[in-house]
Amino acid sequence: MPFCPKCGKRIPHHQTFCDEHRPVRLEVKPFDIRVCGCGALFAHNRWMTPKSMEASAAKLIKEHIKQKATVNIVSLPLPEKRGQKTEGEAVATYEGEDYPLTFTVKQQRCDKCARKGTHYYTAKLQLRDPPAGALGFIEEAMQPLAAKGVSINKVEETPRGPDLYVTHKAAARQLADKLVRKYGGTMKTSEQLFSRNKQTSKNVYRLNVVVAFAHFTVGDVLVVDKKVVAVTGVGKRCTGRDLSTSKKIIFSAGDEQKKLEKHKTTVTITHPSVEVIHPKTFQSVVVRNHEPSLPSLKNGQDVHVVVDSKHVFLAEA
Repeated sequence: MPFCPKCGKRIPHHQTFCDEHRPVRLEVKPFDIRVCGCGALFAHNRWMTPKSMEASAAKLIKEHIKQKATVNIVSLPLPEKRGQKTEGEAVATYEGEDYPLTFTVKQQRCDKCARKGTHYYTAKLQLRDPPAGALGFIEEAMQPLAAKGVSINKVEETPRGPDLYVTHKAAARQLADKLVRKYGGTMKTSEQLFSRNKQTSKNVYRLNVVVAFAHFTVGDVLVVDKKVVAVTGVGKRCTGRDLSTSKKIIFSAGDEQKKLEKHKTTVTITHPSVEVIHPKTFQSVVVRNHEPSLPSLKNGQDVHVVVDSKHVFLAEA
């Protein structure tokens, strides 16, 4: 084992001097690392979410050192509260020598967290005639988005549904798309000039997203392009079955579809054709459904029908 040439103390093989007499060849100025309670790290003049906080901190310290050294984090205690400071430790290796370093870790609010609980928003999500479960669905969909700093800072009620003020445009579009896929309806977007950035001289726009929900659900009977259709699925593209031909129909939700009212009535004849009591004229009439698709029925059985013009269709078919 070698000796220190100044004091004669035994030293490790990779050192030339002992720690007391080692000449300082690596100078590191005081260094701060800024973190947010959400897990974000401030680096290169912006907030980012690192895959590994220790690896990213080591990279920042390495960039701070002028000499080409390798850095290993010894301890990285993260502050628990905003404004709190802790002291971290690291070891920088330069030309075979190890240099212990200390640095300060400060907790601050990142840009996204600073916007929570304020009136800040970049997009307004307008829900028109929403079904009962729509807001609960949004709460669930917001959980993974909230982890990324997205929030709904304000909810404003209107006669036809709430307006949600969202802090991120892409998140508002994503929520609207999920709502349309889940409940059916249409989505329209438009941008509105809000202000002008004095630093970049660029216009700042806010996004309006309107979701008009479908006025029907699975099991309802509609008139679509003059066809009587039983709805089998709702979403961005709705599906149904033409009761006259039993063929599959694909259509988009909109106000142009007329929803037919269901009436309870009774089967009068099952052979040679199925007949029911007309809910308005009280006459026995033939149902206009595709006969091979009709279920097995019995005389006197209660069923639900819809009336389109003069024709009657079995709604359960």
